[in-house]
Amino acid sequence: MTNKQDIDCASKLSLLSNDIRLKVVRVLMDGPASVSELLKKIPIEQNLMSHHLRLLREGKLVTSQRVGKGVSYKLDGDMSTEIENEVNLGCCRLSF
Repeated sequence: MTNKQDIDCASKLSLLSNDIRLKVVRVLMDGPASVSELLKKIPIEQNLMSHHLRLLREGKLVTSQRVGKGVSYKLDGDMSTEIENEVNLGCCRLSF
């Protein structure tokens, strides 16, 4: 029988199995970014970026905050980046 932590971990890893979402997390390791800033570093269609950001928000990997007319995204507070090029997902560490 799997416990809730195992299910949460599997969900996070499943979200990060997509290369676009993994790139978004990697960019956000450097700090908060707007959609336009993300698009400069990850050149995809704006609606596709919005789709991936929504999935990351729903998976509690990123949070968003309205800034003027735009929205700024950052890694969720539970995901620490204390070690350079590494994100703590809670259940495991993601290292680049």
